[in-house]
Amino acid sequence: MQLIGVFRRVRRQFDRVPRSVTLPQLPLALIAVVVLGALPDAAACHSLKIQTHEGERPAENDAVAMIETRFKEETGKYDKAFDDFQKSMALDQPFHYDLSILHEFLQTQMTSASDPAARQTAAVFLAELAGYGDPLSPSLYKQIWHIVPPDSESWSKEDEAVQYESEGLDPEDAKTFLQEIVSHNPNRRVQACALTALVKLASRQHDPHAYQLAYSNLEQYKDLKETKVDILLLNPQGKIVPGKAAPIFHLPAIGDSGEITNLNLSGKWYLLDFWATWCGPCLGERAALQEAYNKFKSKSFTIVSISLDETPDKVVSYRKSRWSMPWQHAFLAQGTSSQTAKDYEVDRIGLPRLVLVGPDGKVVAVQPDLSPELIDHTLGYYLGSASGR
Repeated sequence: MQLIGVFRRVRRQFDRVPRSVTLPQLPLALIAVVVLGALPDAAACHSLKIQTHEGERPAENDAVAMIETRFKEETGKYDKAFDDFQKSMALDQPFHYDLSILHEFLQTQMTSASDPAARQTAAVFLAELAGYGDPLSPSLYKQIWHIVPPDSESWSKEDEAVQYESEGLDPEDAKTFLQEIVSHNPNRRVQACALTALVKLASRQHDPHAYQLAYSNLEQYKDLKETKVDILLLNPQGKIVPGKAAPIFHLPAIGDSGEITNLNLSGKWYLLDFWATWCGPCLGERAALQEAYNKFKSKSFTIVSISLDETPDKVVSYRKSRWSMPWQHAFLAQGTSSQTAKDYEVDRIGLPRLVLVGPDGKVVAVQPDLSPELIDHTLGYYLGSASGR
C-alpha cells in the first residue's frame, strides 16, 4: 500500500511554508493555500530539488542527466496520479501507484552503469523510493551503502534519501553510516539530515545519552531552514517526551453528548491524534492511521482523534465522505488556546501532532516515530505484531 507516498505528496506542499512558522501562527487564508493545493502543479514538487541541483552544478555526464530526468519524469507521473486520486476519492480507499519499473531501472543503473557518478546517483534515488511507499530489501540497502561513499555529492540530490537509507539498515550499521555522513559529507544540509536520523535512531533504541548528543550536534545547524521543525519536534526538554506522564484531558466527544478523557484509557495503548480537516499533512496521515488501527486494535490499542476544526460538523462530514476512522473523536473548541493544546505543545509545534501513550499512562513515542513511514514499525515494536510477538 502506497501510504508513505500519500504522506510525502502532501508534506511536500506543506514544506513550502517557512520552516520557522508553525501552523497556529499562520492566517487561515494562508493555511488554505498551503494545504488545499493552490500552488504550482504537483509535478513541480518532486522536480524542484533536481532542477535546483542541475542549476547549481551541471550534470557530471550524460548518464547522470539521463537518470535524473527519468526519476523526475516518473515521480512526476506519480504526483499527477495522486492529484487525480484526490479528485475522485471514495470512502476508505487508499492510494495505489506502481513504481516497480522505475525501481528496476534505478537498480539496473546502480549496478551496471559504467560511470561511478551515475551508479551513485541511481543508488540515492533508489533509497529515496522508500519515501514513495517502495521499501527495499535489507540487502539492497546494504548495497547502496557500499556504492555511495559518505562524502559523495550524490547524497545532496535528495536529502531525505539519507534518512530512508539509515532506516533500511540494521541499527548498528545505520549508526555507522550516519556518523560517516556527518563526518565526511561536505554538504551541511546532508550532515543535518544525518544528525536528525541519528536522533530518531537513538529514540528507537531508548538511548537518552546518544539522543542528547545527536540533538546537541543538530542544534548547530539551526541556521538551516530545513532543520528548524526537527529541532522543535525532537527537543528532549519538551513537555511531551518518552517517559513523561501524559497530561490528563477532558474533552467533549463528537457525535454524542459524552466526554472523552484519557483517565478511562488506563491500561490501554492509545494514540492521540491532533488534527484538522484543513491541515494537508494531517490528511496525508489518515490512511496510515486507519491501517494501524485495523492491524493493532486487537492488541488493546485505540486512537483518539482530537479535532481543531472550526466546528465538529467538519469532522462528521469528512468521516462520511473520505475515511471512516472508527475510533473516538473529540473536539477542541478553543483550538490552540485550550489548555489541552498547551499541555501537548500543539500551540507551539502545530499540526499534525501524534503521541503514543502506554498502559501506564506515560508517553512512549512521538513524531517522527509515528509518521506514516514508521508508525507500523513503532507500534509493532511496542505492541508486537497483530498475530503475536
